[in-house]
Amino acid sequence: SRSSAASDVYKRQSFIVALKVLKKKQLQNDRLELLTRSEIEIQCHLRHKNILRMYSWFDDAHRIFLVLEFAKGGELYKHLIDAGGFESKRAANYICQMAHALDYLHMKHIIHRDLKPENLLIGTDGQLKIADFGWSAHTLSMKRETRCGTMDYLSPEMVSGLPYDHNVDIWAVGVMCFEFLTGVTPWGEGVYLSGVCVCVWVWCVQCMSVIAMLVVACGGLAWSVSATCPRLMSSLDYTHLVMRKPTLTYRK
Repeated sequence: SRSSAASDVYKRQSFIVALKVLKKKQLQNDRLELLTRSEIEIQCHLRHKNILRMYSWFDDAHRIFLVLEFAKGGELYKHLIDAGGFESKRAANYICQMAHALDYLHMKHIIHRDLKPENLLIGTDGQLKIADFGWSAHTLSMKRETRCGTMDYLSPEMVSGLPYDHNVDIWAVGVMCFEFLTGVTPWGEGVYLSGVCVCVWVWCVQCMSVIAMLVVACGGLAWSVSATCPRLMSSLDYTHLVMRKPTLTYRK
C-alpha cells in the first residue's frame, strides 16, 4: 500500500466498511494525483464478487477518503506466509477466482498491472478480492507502454520496455500460482528476467495438478481453459522446461 494511505474500519447501522485515507500533500509530492483519480474512476464502477468494491469517496482540505468494502480476512499474503504455501486445491480455488475477476476486467478493457498476493484480500465469506487499482488502466486499444507494478510479477514484455496488453495480468497469475504452491516467488536470488523466454524453477506435478483443477472449475471461461491457458502455462514455464534448456542470467 502507498505510504500516504491508512485504513480504518467504521461501523454504522451494522454495515462495516474500510476507510482508506490518502494525504493530498503526499500525493502531490509523489505525483500520484492522476493515478489516484484514475483509481477512483475505475474501481467505483466495478461490480464483481471477486473485486473489492469501492462504494464512494469524499475529501476535505488535506485528505481523500475512499469508502471500501471491508475484507475481514485481510491480505492473502499474510495467509500465504503463515502457511508457507497452499495445498493444490486451495491454490486452484484462488487462481480460479482471479480468472473470473480478470475475465470481467479485461472484458471492460481494464488492466490491473499490479497483481500480487499483497493486493489480494479475503472477504468475510472467504472469497478472494482483487484490490488496489492504483496502477490500473482503462484502454480500448489494450496496448500500453508504461512500466509499472512489482518486479517479481512483471511480464517479459514489460521488463523489455515493449508494448503490452492484458496478458501482463495473466503472467502475474502464473507467477502467483507457483508462489501459492511453494511459498516463494519463482525467481531465485541473483536471477533476473533476460528476455521473452524465461525459465522458472517449478514443481511441475503440483502446477499441472492445479491446471487440471482449473479446467474443471473454470470450464466456462475461455480465459483459463483455451485461449490463454498457454499464456498461464508459459509463465509457469512448464513448456519451456520440457522443450528447451533453462534460459537464466545470473548477476556477477
